[in-house]
Amino acid sequence: MIWKVQLVAACLVMATPAISGGLLPDGTYECRLGANEEFAGSMVIAGDTYVGPDIGEHPSERFLFTETGDDIEWLGPLGGFSAAGYVPFSTRRLEGGDGYVAFRLLIKKDEVESMHLIDCEMRR
Repeated sequence: MIWKVQLVAACLVMATPAISGGLLPDGTYECRLGANEEFAGSMVIAGDTYVGPDIGEHPSERFLFTETGDDIEWLGPLGGFSAAGYVPFSTRRLEGGDGYVAFRLLIKKDEVESMHLIDCEMRR
């Protein structure tokens, strides 16, 4: 189990383009789950706070997040993911050309080995 987690984490690091420090830009990020890119909700980033992800709901409580390099740590629940029993395992910040900004979440359920990859990119 630990070997699987380390292997997945190493693959994410190698496959993730790095960017310079700073907070995620303010805005709405649309999140998609897995290879089928199933819509998994929207997150709103404002300064060092976030709301969501949510689907159709509009929660008002904001939570803090921190960034260390390209790693993001969520200091509160992650909306519907937390409600369904998932916990964040890793989050990496991504950036590409033409102002593309996103982050990649790896979440898992407690006591279950399977993990889910979620990409959230800023709505343009």
